[in-house]
Amino acid sequence: MGAVLAVLASGAAAWFLLLRQEDFSGPGVYHGSGMVLAVLPAPSALDAERPAIILQHDPIPDLMDKGMVHPFLVRWPKLLRGIPAGTRVRFTLKDTPGALLVVHLEAVP
Repeated sequence: MGAVLAVLASGAAAWFLLLRQEDFSGPGVYHGSGMVLAVLPAPSALDAERPAIILQHDPIPDLMDKGMVHPFLVRWPKLLRGIPAGTRVRFTLKDTPGALLVVHLEAVP
């Protein structure tokens, strides 16, 4: 039993490490900045399972030529911790089937 728990624990650590080392570059990955206007926990009118964020964002290179107000789904709820409305942020979007997902989010001064 101890060996099984050790394998599960090492598997969880490996999975966590994979999540932390996810590549946020290449095709279908976009970087931007903007202001958080609203944080919508799941379920919301936008999605039943994922939280969402409404951003007033600057132009996003290779994706959107103009700045605009746009809602985005967020991959993990933990990305929204400590990011209330009114926070200036840098973010990374990943093009996935069905949605552009926020996969990285950080407050900036």
